[in-house]
Amino acid sequence: MRIIFDESTIKQGNGPGRAITSVVYLDFDGVGFPDVGWSDFVVVISGWWIEALERFQRGRLQQVELRFMDGPYWIEVVRGDGGTVALRCVEDRRGMGVVHEERMGLAELIREVRTLVVDVASACVRGGIDSDDVAKIRAYLPS
Repeated sequence: MRIIFDESTIKQGNGPGRAITSVVYLDFDGVGFPDVGWSDFVVVISGWWIEALERFQRGRLQQVELRFMDGPYWIEVVRGDGGTVALRCVEDRRGMGVVHEERMGLAELIREVRTLVVDVASACVRGGIDSDDVAKIRAYLPS
């Protein structure tokens, strides 16, 4: 599994929330979740994901959800044996449910999400994009 983030698509809206969006999705050997080219609130979700995974890693939680903000999509991360996790991609629409499932190492998943956070924070710095949410994820940038 790889997380695809397309920096060339990052933009900050002009509305009151000044939402920051970009293409971001999970790639399972050519299968995209929620979909190839999916655009979402990349700063917000990358912050949510890293915080959730840090709690998961530190605690005794057996499951955590990595939610997308746009649409009824999330990834259930379920603790397995030997440092592995199951990733269950959920589409919450009538008749759907788990649309893809895969196992991987928890350390690998955390590395992938941290890379996303650093890439998103770096893209925001380079693009002069700022917000309270950007400030939170900038903490993950190397000094």
